[in-house]
Amino acid sequence: VIRYGGDEFVILLADPQEEQVQTIQENIQKELKAYNASPNAHVQVSLSIGTAEFDHREAPNFFREMDLNMYQGKRAFYLRRDLDRT
Repeated sequence: VIRYGGDEFVILLADPQEEQVQTIQENIQKELKAYNASPNAHVQVSLSIGTAEFDHREAPNFFREMDLNMYQGKRAFYLRRDLDRT
């Protein structure tokens, strides 16, 4: 796990299977939901996740693809709450 930006983090997995990626995403979202429901949560925290598969031949596109996928998730989050923040 590395910090990529001010509030962005990257989890690198060696040869992951789609099921493994899905399980990790679900676990992170579950923990976040538990935090938001706890009395220790002074603010509600939301999360957008974008995934990308690293291909050394397309390395420059890796972070761009990941960002695009994350922003798609972010748009869907706000649209579900009837807020369009695009």
